[in-house]
Amino acid sequence: MLLGLDVLPEYRGQGLARELVEQYAAREHKNGRQRMLLTCLKEKVGMYQKFGFWDRGIADSIWGGKIWNEMVYFLEESDIR
Repeated sequence: MLLGLDVLPEYRGQGLARELVEQYAAREHKNGRQRMLLTCLKEKVGMYQKFGFWDRGIADSIWGGKIWNEMVYFLEESDIR
């Protein structure tokens, strides 16, 4: 489980978060997973969409009293490097 993904402000914009997600996706694909799911706050939806995640709308989670979006990433052969 990937609980959080943070990149220090001075290192943002270099593709580090994308690389972490791609490496995680490749590992999970090798482990036989078909998809990855995550929840994120609305302001992060666009970032995860750039990484290939699809927004499934508001999640059932009410963790921390926040509204979360559920995102899914399909681990298809053509999408994994």
